[in-house]
Amino acid sequence: MRGIHILNGDALTEGLRNANIAGQLIICRECLIDGPCRTAIDNGFWELRANFIKNSYGEEKEKYYSNVVDEFNKLEDIQKNDEVSLWFENDLFCQANYWFTLKLLSQLGHVNNAYRVFPLKSNNHTKWNTFGNSSSKELVHSFENRKRITPEDINLGIALWDAYSVADLDKLLELSLKNSHAFQFLDEVVRAHTDRFPGHDSLGRPHKTLKEIIGSGQAEFNTVFKEFSTREAIYGFGDIQVMAMLDQLS
Repeated sequence: MRGIHILNGDALTEGLRNANIAGQLIICRECLIDGPCRTAIDNGFWELRANFIKNSYGEEKEKYYSNVVDEFNKLEDIQKNDEVSLWFENDLFCQANYWFTLKLLSQLGHVNNAYRVFPLKSNNHTKWNTFGNSSSKELVHSFENRKRITPEDINLGIALWDAYSVADLDKLLELSLKNSHAFQFLDEVVRAHTDRFPGHDSLGRPHKTLKEIIGSGQAEFNTVFKEFSTREAIYGFGDIQVMAMLDQLS
């Protein structure tokens, strides 16, 4: 039996190595909180995402396939008895990728021995804490306290992805009420997502927060980004997404 670790982004790789947590690392380098999606995970899905990344961020499609798709293709080599640990945080950015990964693992038939690893929470950390704040000792503790992902959890993850991919907000809200130890704060995360899509005459929650920050006199991007990340940590947006929203406001 091998240990397989699926990480949401490259930032955690060094931390796991320093913590001497053994196993193969597979990196989820997508950003499914941004841009178009489709329910089926197939060649058409990858082409859709590659085109979006190229048109939005100028990254060549060949690089997307080598950096993102080839990494996901490593999931095909997982064996039946391998122990698969999914290191995903609780914010919307990570959760959209988590739902997608559960769907893909299920599609490949690799969910027999899967676990969710959660970042630790303490008085100094919020529930939207990242693994980046964790020491080697804390990473080991998170790993040792991972939760097994049941077939019911897998089905919930698949349903969440299916609803998310077609923007079925009512279905997402319905699913967010289900209890599962493989998901934390699901109702809050889904509500934050639905708040991105207000009525025709108003801004979505992230844009509204940015407008308030700018209206308070903040103008320098790093300051605006830091304040937004503090107020709206639930989204997990990176600087690229926040900059794009600022461009939309202007």
